[in-house]
Amino acid sequence: RLPLSSSSASPPASRDGRRRSRSLRLASVSSRGRRAARLCGLALCGLSLLAWLAARTFAYFLPPLSYGLVQSLIWRSVRREVLTTPGLHWRGPWQRLLLVPSTRQTFSWAGADALPALTGDGLKLVVHAHLQWRYDPRTLRELYLLLPPPEEGAACRGAVFRCGGG
Repeated sequence: RLPLSSSSASPPASRDGRRRSRSLRLASVSSRGRRAARLCGLALCGLSLLAWLAARTFAYFLPPLSYGLVQSLIWRSVRREVLTTPGLHWRGPWQRLLLVPSTRQTFSWAGADALPALTGDGLKLVVHAHLQWRYDPRTLRELYLLLPPPEEGAACRGAVFRCGGG
């Protein structure tokens, strides 16, 4: 074979019969496409992370069968409104949600917790008692201000208020 001049030479064909220059162009296009897809994927992951952080910072979820009180973490004050409808609620990043059960609560002294006592005659007596109550959302804020829960870390049996979404 005689060598062709470089100006009119076409690249030799590959095994499948395609020209190499076209395959090189396609390879560079596909690598650019992969690079763009990778960048789009990273951008989508970054935006998803940002949306998740914003949702954790500025929103909270009030579960069903609960009331909610919103407390300021800066001033330790409690907003006047009591949240009674479950679902997503908006808040500031400096607030937390105090959860209170809206169902009937029972405290019992029975079985091993029964209260031993003596009658006036000196007879032994074991008292089994059950106390049931339900919180009124209209007076829940005043109850919280009157009887706040113990500070976190303190041991307390049957704590009423729980913190959530903070």
